[in-house]
Amino acid sequence: MNHLDRCGSNEVMSWSRFMRWAALTAVWAAPLCVTAEEAASKTDPAPGGTVIQTPSGSRLVIHAKSVLYDFNDRVALFEKDVTVTDSQVLLTADAMSVYLTAENSVRRIEAAGHVVIKELGTGKQATAGRAVYDVSDETVTLTEDPQLQETQQGFVTKGADRILYYRAKEQFKAEGENMQIEFLIPEGKAGKGGGLFGPTGGNDKEKKTP
Repeated sequence: MNHLDRCGSNEVMSWSRFMRWAALTAVWAAPLCVTAEEAASKTDPAPGGTVIQTPSGSRLVIHAKSVLYDFNDRVALFEKDVTVTDSQVLLTADAMSVYLTAENSVRRIEAAGHVVIKELGTGKQATAGRAVYDVSDETVTLTEDPQLQETQQGFVTKGADRILYYRAKEQFKAEGENMQIEFLIPEGKAGKGGGLFGPTGGNDKEKKTP
């Protein structure tokens, strides 16, 4: 009986140790598993480019084949296949200078050479030889054969010396002696009939009620 009791006692103690060991293993294994997952995620390649914050809190992601940063003037010069994106705009150009504040926030952007600016989710697109974006008043100044179009509303501006686009107000101002602004009816929305003061279709007599 004593032998059986001892055996039974040893068996109970062994099982108890096993359970204790299993519990400790589970406690230690859990954080190790999480750490492994986090380590795996960190090995994934991060998106390339330069990330700069704007005063509004959004981020500019800039890609280019060459970047020169001037610590004294706090200016970054991007060259060769420059592409800039934020939550609202896609910009491409041959070269671009980004002027930073003391807090590393964008205060001014100057783009030059085959500048194309597209406002995401809308029909707005601007082209120019040079574009300057002033962050403080959200104004884009286009020069060197600037053009601005809005396909959804059907207008095109060209031939101006300078075009100012106010992003916050969604307004533009064109300046120049030879500028041309066309307000077109978007495709598929044109009605039938004559000109501005002519009938738009149908017979006037038919429109009158008896």
